[in-house]
Formats: sequence, structure tokens, C-alpha cells
Amino acid sequence: MPRDYKKERRDYYGYGKYEDQTAEQKRHRREMAGRKAARETLKKEGKVKAGQDVHHKNGDATDNRRSNIEATSRSYNRAKNKK
Repeated sequence: MPRDYKKERRDYYGYGKYEDQTAEQKRHRREMAGRKAARETLKKEGKVKAGQDVHHKNGDATDNRRSNIEATSRSYNRAKNKK
């Protein structure tokens, strides 16, 4: 049976009513919103291009201070964020 990626994403982020989400799903959604906001900040400055990721230097995806974010290659960012 093939994987149902849409279901996995729904389960991970907890789409639906906010009160029906688990604490972990709420955290995932906050982090996703933080990553999107950081990307928009760098896009406005013209510092992030297609194929690049936004790297949070301190590892906190909700900390979008300009001093904490930078545009990096995907391979660099994914290598730095391995746990």
C-alpha cells in the first residue's frame, strides 16, 4: 500500500479546529509560521533566492530577529539542523 503523504501532513500539523490539536501539533504549527515569517523577511530584503533555505542560527524557528536568520543553501541548512 502506498504512503498517504496528505494524511501524514494533516496528522503532523493537526489541521482542523485549534482546540482539537495536541500540544505537539500546536508547536509544529508555530514553528511552521515562524519559518514562513523568516523567509518573508529575507525575501523583502532580496537576500533569499529560489533553492535556498532560511537558517535560524540558534535553532529556534520562532526566533525571527534579523540577527538570528540568514539565507543558506539547502544542503548546508539541512546538515546543520541534524539532531
